[in-house]
Amino acid sequence: MQYPLDNTEQYHGTITFLPIATEYIDLGKSAVDALSSTTPLQLKQFKNSGADFGLQRAANVRPNTKPAKYVVQKRQGKASGPVTLYLPQGIQVSDAVEYENISLGTMGAVGSAALQNGSSVMGALTTAVKEAGKSGLDFIGGNLTGDIAALGALRVAKKFGDTGRGVVKSNLGVSVNPNSNSLFRSVQLRTFGFTFKMIASSEAEADMIEAIVKMFRTEIYPESIEDPSGIASYGYKFPNKFRIVMKYNGKVLPIKFLDANLLNVSVVYNPSSMGWHADGKPSEVDLTLAFGEPTTLDKQQIRDGY
Repeated sequence: MQYPLDNTEQYHGTITFLPIATEYIDLGKSAVDALSSTTPLQLKQFKNSGADFGLQRAANVRPNTKPAKYVVQKRQGKASGPVTLYLPQGIQVSDAVEYENISLGTMGAVGSAALQNGSSVMGALTTAVKEAGKSGLDFIGGNLTGDIAALGALRVAKKFGDTGRGVVKSNLGVSVNPNSNSLFRSVQLRTFGFTFKMIASSEAEADMIEAIVKMFRTEIYPESIEDPSGIASYGYKFPNKFRIVMKYNGKVLPIKFLDANLLNVSVVYNPSSMGWHADGKPSEVDLTLAFGEPTTLDKQQIRDGY
C-alpha cells in the first residue's frame, strides 16, 4: 500500500511503516505443567531460543537427575503488508531523561565533602554524623557563636512545631540550607508522531487511502484470545510493532527508530471541506500516528544512529 499513487515523482522523500509479526513462545501443556511446579530459581533455566529448554519438575529433584525436556514451539503472529507514504515535514525526535531533587541536609553535605576530599565511605559517614551532632544545644551552649549559633537555635526550635520554628526564623533572620542536589533517575521512553494529509485524485487513490487508514486502525488493536466456543474472551495477544524507515531519493536517512508500538491513530475526515464522493468516500483525510519505543536507549545506541 502506498500514497500517493499518482504523481509520485513529485515526492522525493518516503516513509515506510512495516508491521512486524513478533514471535512468542507457544507453550504446550507439558511445559505449562512443568512451569506450575517450578521454583523461581529454576525459571533461570528457561531459554527463549526456540530450542529445547529444561525445567525440573519439582524443587526436590535428586542430584544428577536430568531435567525434563520440553520442546518450545514458536507462535508466529500475523501482520499486514507495509505502507509507504510521502515523508512529512517537521520530523521531531526528542530525547529525555528524568532527574530527582533530594535534600542532603547538614549531614549529607558534610559526608559528601568528606568523600570528595578522599575519605572512605565509612569515614565520610562517621564525619557526617559527628558534624551533624554539633547542632542544637551545643550551638546554644556557647561552643559556636553568631550565625552558626542562630542556626543551632533554629534546629532546636523544630520541637515547637512550625509556629515556633517560624518565630525563631523571623527573629534571627537565618534559614537552614537543605543542600539540594539533582540526581539522575531514569531514561524516558521515546515517543514520536507523524501527520499526513491525503487527498484522492482518482478512485483508485481513494480506495488506497481507505485501505491505509483501516490497516493502521486494525494494527493498533490486540487480537482477542477466546474460549473454543467463542463466547468469552480470556485475554489479548500483543499488537504488532512497526519498523519505520525513511528515505530520500532512494537512500535511507540516518534517523533510526527501534521497532515501535503504535500508540494512537487519529483520523479526521474532510478537515477543510464538506464534500463527499458519490461512493461515500471523503474528499480528504488527515491521518495522525503516534508511536512509542518499547525500551529505553543508552549512549551506545545513540552512537549507532538511533
